[in-house]
Amino acid sequence: MIAHASEPAPIVEMRNASFGYGRKRILKDMDLRITRGDFVGLVGPNGVGKTTLARAILGILRPQAGDVVYPEGRPPRFGYVPQRKNLDPLFPLTTRDIVLMARPGAGPFGRVGASDRARADEALESVGLAAHAGAMFRDLSGGLQQRALTARALAADPEFLILDEPTAGLDLLSSHAVLDLIGSLHAAGTFTVMLISHALDEVAAAVRSLILMEAHGRMEIGPRAQVLTAEKLGRLYGVPVKVEEALGRAVVVPDHGAAKR
Repeated sequence: MIAHASEPAPIVEMRNASFGYGRKRILKDMDLRITRGDFVGLVGPNGVGKTTLARAILGILRPQAGDVVYPEGRPPRFGYVPQRKNLDPLFPLTTRDIVLMARPGAGPFGRVGASDRARADEALESVGLAAHAGAMFRDLSGGLQQRALTARALAADPEFLILDEPTAGLDLLSSHAVLDLIGSLHAAGTFTVMLISHALDEVAAAVRSLILMEAHGRMEIGPRAQVLTAEKLGRLYGVPVKVEEALGRAVVVPDHGAAKR
């Protein structure tokens, strides 16, 4: 996130960039540098522009001012895992069909070949869903559906994997399973990961770098240890907090004693 001589090259940079919809500007004068191979958490309250930033990185949303630069001269191959609530739960598709949607031959004029099916099966195997390949996607549990969507993104052979609220609506065990899966995939692969969430405790336990977004586009960006401080988090959430550690994980809790001091 912060440039050092020994760091990998950036995979995307934003230079004094602003984004919005029509006349409404959501993010203003942003400077952002994400390095290749990083594991980034994008965290902030609802409505501050996290999804807008993701769309800007993906190239879906053009800057109203400033620049988005892909230093290698082209956008990276993206894998995108959307929020499950944005999908039609009645899709009459199998789990393998969902994953095959990421392959080049799955377009309206394409033809899915044996290599596409093989890559889809590899992606399903990597997320532990090989036994569910023929099951209807709509019949899977929420946690298994999230794994299927992650497999679909992996089937695109991404250089940059972006996951939007991957634990939303999941129970505690399923949330931990999905986050452990993402961490394992990142450790075993060569791609960059951005994990978008409002659940700071979950994200902080998994990522290397953090982007904390506040209202009006203010951000704190840097390595996890530098960003995850009581002062910065208190400003983000508007209440005093403490950052503590439990079972090797950072835990953010309200600082009820701050008002008494």
